[in-house]
Amino acid sequence: MREEQHYIRDVRFSQWIRRECPQRQYSVSDIDFVIMNWREKRFALIEYKCRRANMPDSQRTLLHRISNMLTMGLHIYPGWTYAGLWLIQFENETPYDGRIWMDGIEVTEAELKHHMSAVTHPSNGGGRHL
Repeated sequence: MREEQHYIRDVRFSQWIRRECPQRQYSVSDIDFVIMNWREKRFALIEYKCRRANMPDSQRTLLHRISNMLTMGLHIYPGWTYAGLWLIQFENETPYDGRIWMDGIEVTEAELKHHMSAVTHPSNGGGRHL
């Protein structure tokens, strides 16, 4: 496994985009993680928030649209399952220092590890399979 490259997010590019690119009818957001289980052909998008913060409405709208586009385009990759867009919230800042929620469902650190590794959601264990 490759070691993490950066431990502090550099915001200069984000600031540049917001300053230099169109301001009307334009959205910018990042996606925290894309996880893929290549053996099981499963993947999900993950946005995580510390201190149990929620996604701002603009970010939620944008990421849900991207999630829907992935669902609609999945047919070009037979056998793959898109497990959706997950919001993971930490009570504090990491899985180690407090409670954890996946889309509002409280999970333990062990359950988080299981769902992230298997790319299964705790609500149904599945995803969208086409």
